Amino acid sequence: MRATRLPLTIVLLILLGSLPVVQADPIPRGLEFRINSSYTGQSNVIASDVDEAGNYVIVWASQVATNLPDVYVRRFGANGEPSGLEAQVNSTLPGSFGAAVALRPDGGFLVIWAFAGPADEAVRGIAGRFYDSQGSPTSDEIIFYSFGPGLPSAIGRPTQPRILMDSNGDFVVIWIMYTSYLDAYAQRFDSSGTPLGTYFQLNVDYAIGVNIHADMDSVGNWIVTWVNSEVNVPSTNPPSYVYARLFNAEGTARTEEVRVSDDPQEFVEHPKIATAADGQFVVVWSALRQGTRNDVYGQLFDADGNRRGVQFRVNTFWEGEQVAPMVAMDSAGNFVVVWVNYPVPMSSSYDIRGQWFDNLGIPNGSEFIVSSNNGVPSEPIVEQPTESTAMFAFNRRTARGTEVFGRLFDLTNTRPPIRNFYTTPVVNLSWLPVDSINQYHIQVDNQSSFASPEVSIANLPASPAFETPPLPPGQYSWRVRAQRLNGTWTNWSAVDTFVIGAP
Repeated sequence: MRATRLPLTIVLLILLGSLPVVQADPIPRGLEFRINSSYTGQSNVIASDVDEAGNYVIVWASQVATNLPDVYVRRFGANGEPSGLEAQVNSTLPGSFGAAVALRPDGGFLVIWAFAGPADEAVRGIAGRFYDSQGSPTSDEIIFYSFGPGLPSAIGRPTQPRILMDSNGDFVVIWIMYTSYLDAYAQRFDSSGTPLGTYFQLNVDYAIGVNIHADMDSVGNWIVTWVNSEVNVPSTNPPSYVYARLFNAEGTARTEEVRVSDDPQEFVEHPKIATAADGQFVVVWSALRQGTRNDVYGQLFDADGNRRGVQFRVNTFWEGEQVAPMVAMDSAGNFVVVWVNYPVPMSSSYDIRGQWFDNLGIPNGSEFIVSSNNGVPSEPIVEQPTESTAMFAFNRRTARGTEVFGRLFDLTNTRPPIRNFYTTPVVNLSWLPVDSINQYHIQVDNQSSFASPEVSIANLPASPAFETPPLPPGQYSWRVRAQRLNGTWTNWSAVDTFVIGAP
């Protein structure tokens, strides 16, 4: 029988589909830390990789005076503590025109870099070196691709190498190279570094612009993205599009070139891609905003290359240029974007900003600062090994020159759920309304797992309130989500609790 006194109310301060119930912004786990252990010149972070436990490896280039840059590597644990000192990767081959790293299934890793000698007659190509899980090299320098000599220095010189490694240790090396046009190529290898077939061209209809990036899902399918201008406009920076193309583990194209961006934009650069375990992916890039300054944009896709939702702007801060984005995605499809905010007019007040999103592209919290304006931070990279952790690395000027720094963030809920005590068997639950939805779905259970909810109603009218049926004394968990007009659901809110005691 329903109690005669009015049921009490829990007010949930949340905008469903935008923020979790008690979700705070990502929280830094300590201060920034320097990644390079010694100073060997102007250091610039290039790439990283991370395993499921959060252990990661970072590679960067350091250049002394006018010499070609050398490639360095260093390992870190999930807590940000270094595992040994930095180590120089290249020994006999020339310096780096880009580098990349991939962790192997046994905990070891492979570093690759593009090289070229200073003369037109020099051989140029892509080399690599294998390491064990303790960071010791297990091979000499291996040339995975070479071209020349006897050609002008620009012809055949690979740049921007990328490496993608599957769960067996087999890998794909990707690079861009100028012949008649700037095109993208790939070569597959087994886990020992033996070539599988010959290298092949990735783009067909559209030449590569200035940047390329790639990522691989849990079964070895991989995706490449790049910027290309297909509009014949006599301009130094003609309107451009972002493209992507999907390949299977054997290197066979699964799609034609897929247009990522909606409309041609100017000053399009730095497209980056990240995939989830099931193959869904997100592409981010920077482009000119309405003829004034650059913003960062994004687009979600399913595993077959079909768009999920519409193109969205990543940054909410409008002052200055928002450039050089990077993105990382966890196995469930939640993702973090990081980029550089350059002030306009230019000053020393630079910073690196980030935004965390759920797997529907809905922001989790607000835009946050990764690194302050101290030392003009730039060129950020990010890894998200789990749903609750992100690692950032970036360059910063110090009294000794440009060095490489890192910082860890927690992406978990940081405020405990509120426990509310009531003496009536009926409780009214309410939350802030959400615009443009069909209905709500609410669950109430005496177990936090919601394995067999006491209440689960998926067709609540679009009214942000619910009166529970009479419930016996005990502690209860509850959560709610909303269905958008297009039929998709938001993520579940974080769990809140209440207790019904004896009257």
